[in-house]
Amino acid sequence: MSSYLCDRTFQVKLRDARSSLYTCLAGVPQGSVLGPVLYNIFTSDLPQSPKVAVATFADDAAFLACSRDPKQASTLLQSQLNITHDWLTKWRIKASAPKSHHITFALRLETCPSVNLGRDKLPQSTCVKYLGFYLDRRMTWKDHIKNLVA
Repeated sequence: MSSYLCDRTFQVKLRDARSSLYTCLAGVPQGSVLGPVLYNIFTSDLPQSPKVAVATFADDAAFLACSRDPKQASTLLQSQLNITHDWLTKWRIKASAPKSHHITFALRLETCPSVNLGRDKLPQSTCVKYLGFYLDRRMTWKDHIKNLVA
């Protein structure tokens, strides 16, 4: 295990140029079989709010808050994001708010109020890709089918 995690280096290659070697201070080898298992063990204590479902797979996470009232759904979600942000900070894990998405799944036109991860507002989306599936706000699967056909 020690040889798998310690004394690793990396370098950047762009066309024919290569950077110097740098020491990896954290993480596991990209694309390794053991990497997702170790990440799941490391993040197994991710805190969870009582009224928010948490779905994780490797380094992807989805937080799902349900309510007939859009403001209440965002309040529940924001509470989860606050405790998640504190946990990420404690364990020095970096999350990217710009790469994250906030989507309202509903038949109504009303959208849930925005939420933040730390100081960063999560971008609102009408369709998100999660684990290879394209999920649109009305769950019609149109975008997913369009991408499969393409």
